[in-house]
Amino acid sequence: MRKISNRFNLLSCLCFMGVFFFATLFIFPIFADNITTSPADCNNTVLSTADGPATLTAQYRPNTIDIAWYSDNVKITGDATAATTCTYNGTFTLPTPPTKLGYVFDGWKAVPDVPNGYTKLEYIQSSGTSQYINTGRHFFANHLYEFSYKAAITTNVAIAGTSNGSSASNGASWDFIINNAGMYYWNGQANSSTRLTLSNVDINSWHTYRFKGTEQILFFDEVSRWLSSYTNAQWESNNNIFLFKSNRGGTPSSGAAGVQFSYYKEYDENGVLLMNLIPAKNSSNVVGMYDTVTGQFFTNEGTGTFTAGPNAHQ
Repeated sequence: MRKISNRFNLLSCLCFMGVFFFATLFIFPIFADNITTSPADCNNTVLSTADGPATLTAQYRPNTIDIAWYSDNVKITGDATAATTCTYNGTFTLPTPPTKLGYVFDGWKAVPDVPNGYTKLEYIQSSGTSQYINTGRHFFANHLYEFSYKAAITTNVAIAGTSNGSSASNGASWDFIINNAGMYYWNGQANSSTRLTLSNVDINSWHTYRFKGTEQILFFDEVSRWLSSYTNAQWESNNNIFLFKSNRGGTPSSGAAGVQFSYYKEYDENGVLLMNLIPAKNSSNVVGMYDTVTGQFFTNEGTGTFTAGPNAHQ
């Protein structure tokens, strides 16, 4: 299989580096001979008129490639200009370039997602309340964090974050929380409380989240939210960031079944990609998230197991 990614470069005014997004090509060999089964029947109509030795010539037709386009690990649909097939030695039409706020589209590129021994998944999902991933990295206010999630739940839980104290409001923290009213809010602070409430969010759809504390801007589904009351000072958390839960002073917060992640990324203050977690399972069918930057496979650090989403194309 071959994977095609689209590439974006961040606008120079924001001082971020290029980011890769993914599309996928699938190749299926096709051979069109008149006789395709073995052993072949000598009474086959191809041979029925032969009076003597028959000479058979292999017949071929060009291979057809099925094409699926992905951006941010989400399949691009509804683009009438995008080719869905391509014939070998032929040409095909590219999709309309996808857009991402603050970035410039830089083309499509075929790159591998996961190495041999791993299978890329469309997402991984918590099967209960006890699963979480420890990223092994602290939160830095001058780093850019981005992820895509879906959570068809209405319980009051954090699905990503870290806190220096025992709660999101106790000490410096960065949390992304779903409350029991079905509303979503970000709770981030550097020893001062700041909360942004996002209402009317469809819990049955995928959403993207992007935040850089020193920029004082949060992007939710590519819509910017100005955090005027949030300090733009640099600060670092004392504890690692958790996914599917938050790290509350070293202890996992409460969790919920049915939370899904399709990717998680971290960039440093210069736009260098530090972590790129994509859903995957290894050869033993252990489900987790594979970091394409370090080659580390992150698995559940709680009890139970993650549920694997469908195999993704690469």
